[in-house]
Amino acid sequence: VDRKLALVESLAQRVSRDSPAKVAGPLLRLHGFELSESSESPSQKSNSDVATLTATRDKADRLERQSQVLSTVAHRVETALQRGVTRMESATTRLSRVLELSATLKMILRLQFEARKLGSGLDLDSISQGGVIDLRDLTRAAASVAVMEDLLSHPSLSPASQEGSIDVVEKLRPGAEAVAVSVRQAAAGLMNELQSQSTSATVSSLSRLGATLQVYFHLGELPDASWRAVSSALATAEKASGHLFHPTAVKRMKESAQSEAMALAEVEAAKSKDGKDDFKAKDSRQRKKQLDAIYERLYIRKLREKRTAAASKWATE
Repeated sequence: VDRKLALVESLAQRVSRDSPAKVAGPLLRLHGFELSESSESPSQKSNSDVATLTATRDKADRLERQSQVLSTVAHRVETALQRGVTRMESATTRLSRVLELSATLKMILRLQFEARKLGSGLDLDSISQGGVIDLRDLTRAAASVAVMEDLLSHPSLSPASQEGSIDVVEKLRPGAEAVAVSVRQAAAGLMNELQSQSTSATVSSLSRLGATLQVYFHLGELPDASWRAVSSALATAEKASGHLFHPTAVKRMKESAQSEAMALAEVEAAKSKDGKDDFKAKDSRQRKKQLDAIYERLYIRKLREKRTAAASKWATE
């Protein structure tokens, strides 16, 4: 086997030396180079093959040098772009921090402005002590409280933020919370007062209702307050309905109407008996029939009066 391999290797070297085009031809065709066939002598053909291989090798060397140059240029461009991107990221980070700081300062200034509004033109003592409340002061206080609560709940101004607490904000926080509690208590008192009033709507009650709803709207609690009022009214109506329209209460109402109607019918029949001769001339059956007619008429009237009184009582409760 070794002798055969040595023989094949020597033949390959001889063929590559005598006819290099036959050895390198398939490789050149694979890379896109076409070898033209010519009718030259073997010596001329060998010289042309050597020239073609030399030119191909030179071209490959030039391409290798060009690729090295291009690789160097690409590396330089990439390095320059990376430095530019790094500088841009650093500048963007600094700019974002400046913008965050600017937004925080704007929120602090707005918080101080709302605190001055609460302390200057609003009567907070009457609101907190439950005295006579100016509805305009209450609505303005509710609007300021809503803004301050929104600002105080922001992550940048919260005590648990990564930057730590801000002294100016922490000084304003207790006052804002106290005013918020007072405003909510005043609004709840107005709502309870409006619910406890009679059903007759006056201009003052409508204005107080509008101010109360506006306060809850500013605080963002209007749906909850409305549902609480509806639930309270529904519970009161169910309680009143249980007392007034219970079968026992209806039975007592009918019995009371029957007793009162019977007494009035007897009184009216007695007057007719004393005053009219035709009533005396009637027999007992006719008098009883007339008494029953008077009783039915008075019973219907008394029952209607009882129902009206019960409906009025239910509406007021």
